[in-house]
Amino acid sequence: MPEPPTLLPPDSYNQVLLSQVHPPDWANPQPADCYDLLVIGAGTAGLVAAAGTAGLGLGLKVALVERHLMGGDCLNVGCVPSKCIIRSSRIAAEMHHAEAYGVIPPASVVVDFAAVMERMRRLRAEISPADSALRLQSLGVDVFFGEGQFVDAHTLTVEGQFLHFKKAVIATGARAAHPDIPGLQEVGFLTNETVFSLTERPPRLAVIGGGPIGCEMAQTFQRLGCQVILLHRGHQLRTAEQRLDQHIQRQGTGHLAALVPAHAIGQGPQAQVGTADQGVLVVRAYLASHALRGEDHGDRGRLGHAANP
Repeated sequence: MPEPPTLLPPDSYNQVLLSQVHPPDWANPQPADCYDLLVIGAGTAGLVAAAGTAGLGLGLKVALVERHLMGGDCLNVGCVPSKCIIRSSRIAAEMHHAEAYGVIPPASVVVDFAAVMERMRRLRAEISPADSALRLQSLGVDVFFGEGQFVDAHTLTVEGQFLHFKKAVIATGARAAHPDIPGLQEVGFLTNETVFSLTERPPRLAVIGGGPIGCEMAQTFQRLGCQVILLHRGHQLRTAEQRLDQHIQRQGTGHLAALVPAHAIGQGPQAQVGTADQGVLVVRAYLASHALRGEDHGDRGRLGHAANP
């Protein structure tokens, strides 16, 4: 069995999550002679494919292979955590404008960023049994943790075991692409895979990419008390939503249109982002949200090739 991933911070909620989506004591089952369906990747698509096939009542043999965390992006670093902190940020924003609803707001609204992130981790852990290894096992799916490698068109090896199959579904998903900005790799940056591990609020945050995820995170972190600068290409954030640009700015986010980050300098409190036409902006952290790349691209991600023994 591969070593289970490390989830940060290592609190009780993340330990519960890990026990569900990559149990440290999990033992891969003895493979069936031949699976009717092999599913690679236990994100949303993979879970639906595996559970749906096993639940048809036809006695089909199904195997599910995952090398990291069951639940994929949605549970761990996407839909669930983002909507949790968005809800908290919306409460903060509504308190600022409560008088419009006939409610006298407090003199000041204080956001406890650590508590916001702890709430997210608690809710994520509570939801995790739905995507767990034990639940899929209870549905009749053989769950394997490890790196999958194709031996031939109908054989996959995982942790030294050979899984023979008739059909396969490759549902390995995507992960954040790293922007090609000189200096960014050296100073370090956050992506959707790491931003939800934060326990302290960065006072200044540069969000790279004005797409849906970038806008969502820029607005959320601004509402939670960060000073956010949103960097993106183009003269407006979304072609179909011209008013979104003004709305984001009304939230307090510094939006720089038609701006492409040119270089990153320094680390920690001294981190800076240099731009082609706006000089140097001082930030505390970078969040890259501009694009995704397929999990099986580049280094082939989860999928490799093994020699046929």
